[in-house]
Amino acid sequence: MQAARLAVTEMNNAFYEGNINSYNALPFYEGVYWKLSNAHVVTDICDDYAHHNGDGFFLKGEEPVKPHPWCRCYVVPAFQDKVKTIEDLRDWARNPLSNPELENWYKLNNKTLSRPIEIKEEKKKWKTNERGFPIGDTAEAEQIARELNLADNISYYNMPAEIANMINEAVADVLKDFPESRAQFKLVGSHEVVEWCRFIEGQCRNELGTAAIEIRELSEKLRAKGLSAREKQTLEKAIDGWKKKAKELQTLLTDRDLQIKEFEAKGNIYKKYRKRYEEVVAIEEKEMGPAVAYTGQGKMVGLMPKYYGKSSEKLFQYQSEIHNWVPHGGKKESVPYHEAGHQIFDFIKDRGDVSEITTLYRDVKGGFTEKDRARMLSEYGFSTVDEMVAESVAEVKMAQREGEKPQDFAKRVYGMLQDIYAKYGR
Repeated sequence: MQAARLAVTEMNNAFYEGNINSYNALPFYEGVYWKLSNAHVVTDICDDYAHHNGDGFFLKGEEPVKPHPWCRCYVVPAFQDKVKTIEDLRDWARNPLSNPELENWYKLNNKTLSRPIEIKEEKKKWKTNERGFPIGDTAEAEQIARELNLADNISYYNMPAEIANMINEAVADVLKDFPESRAQFKLVGSHEVVEWCRFIEGQCRNELGTAAIEIRELSEKLRAKGLSAREKQTLEKAIDGWKKKAKELQTLLTDRDLQIKEFEAKGNIYKKYRKRYEEVVAIEEKEMGPAVAYTGQGKMVGLMPKYYGKSSEKLFQYQSEIHNWVPHGGKKESVPYHEAGHQIFDFIKDRGDVSEITTLYRDVKGGFTEKDRARMLSEYGFSTVDEMVAESVAEVKMAQREGEKPQDFAKRVYGMLQDIYAKYGR
């Protein structure tokens, strides 16, 4: 009998705890109502639970544990009012920072869920280019990128619409062949945004260092003998305060999407650091190239010069000639394809064996003259194995866009990428 009681109790407890955990993982969950089992005949603590707050309701995070063996009572989850839920979803779709809890839930599930651009009765019909790809102004291009679910972090703040549309088409194009590599892309199009992310991450690291020192010193004081109860309470409160601040700083440091949204919305975090940020930017003014793979929390790929020329010929005023060496790269559209190639190769390197590609690069680099290599792909394409892959991706995809045949060598490298990717998928 004792063994049966133990088995039944453990099974019921496991089922109950599983339900509570699943409820807490859902947005708009508010708590549970404790309900008595039909087999409940003896008055005990379960009756107290059933009358908690008058109706047996326990708030989220305050759910009780099963109080005794053989307990077969159950709970019914309570969720936010439907009308309020719809309003919150609309607000979140327009501004993710309006609901941090929902935003965090989305980030845990965004591999299967696309971020809505806005809840509307009808889906917006976009204009298209000559290839039938959707285009628009800068704000519309960002919405298109989100609708197509091209990346988790997307910000076309202060970016020319022409470039935003080029990035969208290039990334969407390469993701057709390498869909899993989506996780590698962070689309950011403004030098200002990038500099803000650099600044805020440095600021967070500095303040985390200060917090660690404060917590250590206060903890040492707390361990001292002869402290009064009031002194201990004061020290403990100070330690808790620094720990809370450290947690907030760590969240900001690792959440690139939050950093970007704060900058665009000019939110409280931006206002807090604005003066210092502007001072640092003024002191450390830097020129940036036309396309930057920005590392940190994953990678950002985008066209991010400090400023753009007004004419299309000057859109890539910094070193644009390096991308013109590829026969099909004479157009500025080749730049996002080149940068996308870097992200794809980084994704594959982390998951598969790329030694065959590396060996090919070494053989060509050591076995052919510079002039011959330039004819095979491009001069720049053999500066490193990564550039060889990026230039090959740009060459193949640009040739496909033009309805022409890509260079044989670029096609060979692209095929090797696809083969390695296919093995990863299996």
